[in-house]
Amino acid sequence: MLPSLAVTLERVRSHPQLAGASAQVAAPQTGAALARAAYKPDWRVELGYGYRPAFTEMVMLQVRFILLTQ
Repeated sequence: MLPSLAVTLERVRSHPQLAGASAQVAAPQTGAALARAAYKPDWRVELGYGYRPAFTEMVMLQVRFILLTQ
């Protein structure tokens, strides 16, 4: 007698070769995502305020961006 469709599908989903194949697919996808992220520019904005009683007050704005990261 043949097993039911639900039992057959569950056996297919839990098959060890399919688990290994999905891991083989996930590894290159992760590598590609990391490579795409490496080419995105890195933006940073810093704002600072300094109270200096002996001098005038200080406000600082710094904008930095790195076009390519390695």
